[in-house]
Amino acid sequence: MRKITILLLMMILLVGSLQVMAKGGPPDSTGPKGSDESQKNSTAESVEEKAHAYEDSMSDLEKEMAGAGLPQQFQKQFMTRLRLCLEQAIGESENDGEKKDKVRSQEMTRIACHAANQNLSPEDAARVCAAYQVAVWAGVNNRFGEALAAEGLKMNQSAEQVEKALRMVARLCQEFQCKMTEGNTEKDAEALVELGRKMARICEMEQLEERLRELLQEGNSLAEAVDLLSN
Repeated sequence: MRKITILLLMMILLVGSLQVMAKGGPPDSTGPKGSDESQKNSTAESVEEKAHAYEDSMSDLEKEMAGAGLPQQFQKQFMTRLRLCLEQAIGESENDGEKKDKVRSQEMTRIACHAANQNLSPEDAARVCAAYQVAVWAGVNNRFGEALAAEGLKMNQSAEQVEKALRMVARLCQEFQCKMTEGNTEKDAEALVELGRKMARICEMEQLEERLRELLQEGNSLAEAVDLLSN
């Protein structure tokens, strides 16, 4: 009788072990399930950090705008519209929580000043700045993007034209993984600024995006493609 009892207990323990193995281990297992949970927590922390960086940099932008000498009413309307534009862009992205990140406060202040000097409304200035920031989030170099926006405004291009150019560049850079690094010298940085200016000058060219795409597909860099279309 005792042997039968021991045998039954062993069978119960064996069945229990098999069930645990089938479920992938105990709840505190450090296997794939535990790894997934850790990854989710890490992603959530990253998103939260970016959200804080976003709000902090937006506060920095308000301070930059206040010190730029623009009318207070312009500043207020600009910031209100900019927040709406950025939130809309973030909401339209596939990974909206991951996309929100620090904004380029100094660059956007300078672009807003260019827009004000060209008598653009605060709302239009905000649209241009939002397009610039979204392009930077997409991987466009900040110096290049600022030069593109500033030169376009100096050429009296409309806010819609500048916004369209920035969105086009963002699409192409993502599609072809265009590399626009600043390098280690002032000359490299200036080359990116000049590239942005050149891009602005050809923005009114018919079928520009299609032409650039063809040149990029042929293996040209973005700088080479812009040079070819500028000549």
